[in-house]
Amino acid sequence: DNDREIIKLINDKQAIILVNKSDMDTVINIDELKKDSNRDVILFSAKNGEGMDQLEEEIRNMFYSGKVTYNDQVYITNARHKEALENALESLKQVKNSVDAGMPEDFYSIDLMDAYTDLGLIIGESVEDDLVNEIFSKFCMGK
Repeated sequence: DNDREIIKLINDKQAIILVNKSDMDTVINIDELKKDSNRDVILFSAKNGEGMDQLEEEIRNMFYSGKVTYNDQVYITNARHKEALENALESLKQVKNSVDAGMPEDFYSIDLMDAYTDLGLIIGESVEDDLVNEIFSKFCMGK
């Protein structure tokens, strides 16, 4: 259902449909996706590079044919990513307020780490305990 909503959003837009993790079993029906979107679908694996040549060619074709137009809209297609971005933004606002108020670094370092953690959820990275301990040992008085 989420895929169908995305297809509706991009129906009148220039877009490339990319199915990542093609090196793993997929739950997406590729034939149905092609039919619903009336577009080619690129099977892609960020892990082993499968589909990279096809993606590069498709991007090149879109730019050279003049089909690509610029707008400043950003689409977040994953509810967890949206929530993580919103949480990171709130944490960074808290950091800015603390800095503007002249608060010491140890006061806002927790909010900064929260933002880093939320952004890490999107890209699949996590803050290691060693890094947290090092940051607290250098910047925080009360550890």
